[in-house]
Amino acid sequence: MIIINYISQICLFTFLVLYLIFFAFYFILPLLGHAPYYPSGKKAMKDMIKLAGLKGSERVIDLGSGDGRLVFELAKYSREATGIEHNPFFVIFCRLRCLFLRRKAKTSFMYGNFYKHDLSRYDVIFCYLLPESMRKLELKMKKELKPGTKVISNTFHIDVFKEAKSSGKIKLYIVN
Repeated sequence: MIIINYISQICLFTFLVLYLIFFAFYFILPLLGHAPYYPSGKKAMKDMIKLAGLKGSERVIDLGSGDGRLVFELAKYSREATGIEHNPFFVIFCRLRCLFLRRKAKTSFMYGNFYKHDLSRYDVIFCYLLPESMRKLELKMKKELKPGTKVISNTFHIDVFKEAKSSGKIKLYIVN
């Protein structure tokens, strides 16, 4: 009986520690200036993928990939799908999910700041970022992206590129 009590206390303590870590990354990071976690819905993801017109040979990246749902979906339609995220909790979660889903070959998740990541090797860039982040990202994309690169934005505009196509709130931009 004492052993069961001890094990249940350890489990409860572990759960509380994990909950506090999750709470810190989920709620406190946005207060420090990072974007809050707000995933794209299923319809938006379908529209994003459809507008991108993926043929299976592209390298794609999701900036601010969150829980990785878009990256895992993109892996079905592209050669390589990458997510970059500043929240280490989500990066660890996504990497573990890769192992269990056996999709490690086509998907990768990086912890980091996408403003410091070289975007020139990607054919399609996906983003669902706040307007302030988009403005900061515009200059970087204008410098780094090669002509023909597609940029798919959920909801927010990119002023430095001409909108090529849209579907509801989803916009496609092609770098010229």
